[in-house]
Amino acid sequence: MNPVRAVKFQLYVLQLENYNLSRFLKVVLRNLRPQAGPFKKPLIFTPKLVLILCLAVILKLIFAGWIAGFFAAWLGKVLLFFALVYLFSLCFFVFLVISAIIIYPADFLAKTWIIKKAKRKLVSLYNLRIIAVTGSYGKTTMKELLRTVL
Repeated sequence: MNPVRAVKFQLYVLQLENYNLSRFLKVVLRNLRPQAGPFKKPLIFTPKLVLILCLAVILKLIFAGWIAGFFAAWLGKVLLFFALVYLFSLCFFVFLVISAIIIYPADFLAKTWIIKKAKRKLVSLYNLRIIAVTGSYGKTTMKELLRTVL
């Protein structure tokens, strides 16, 4: 299996499942050999996804280097390191989970701060009318139409 495709699939599932690790693991473990083909939505490299990806790559390299350094002589270390980097790409979801757990406290604080800021903004706006628009299609158009009319 192509490790790049496997990592891309795992990143896609992590983002699609809104970083919920239990749902992410269920999907990834059910599909250890991801199917080729287009995704439902495009993979978007948000700052959160990039942070998780970078941290996962760093953890993978550190772990591969630690194992290679522990078990082999100099030339064997280099070969073992590259072999482990390749093999760890196939089970990259483990490093993604660890990375998501590591950044969770900062992510939680950022979300809490944003929610508090939004609540203060809503309280500061007097005579505010809230209109909920739901559905699968046309929400943005309806929002723009309501803004123009009101």
